[in-house]
Amino acid sequence: EFIYFHGTSDRTVPYEGGQSLGLTFIGAQATTYAFAKAFGFNGAQIADGDGVAVQSGVTKYEYNGASKVVHYKMEGMSHNGFDPLYKDFVQALIKTTIEG
Repeated sequence: EFIYFHGTSDRTVPYEGGQSLGLTFIGAQATTYAFAKAFGFNGAQIADGDGVAVQSGVTKYEYNGASKVVHYKMEGMSHNGFDPLYKDFVQALIKTTIEG
């Protein structure tokens, strides 16, 4: 299983993609879809509006191929995956995923 958290206020690696750090990044949605395809998913990319709200500010995009690829869009979160806005959510999800 591949889990990818990305904040919409990330100025280091912009959520929508673009220039930063002297590099060009693709957006988080396109990145997730590329990983899903690499892990055996054969369907279409999930549209931004078709994600599932799992709590206020958190939208989930899940692809099920040979392995599950899940992206969590974190509204207002910076580049820090343990940003205080979502620290408890991220820690609980990682713990649940590892421990089952």
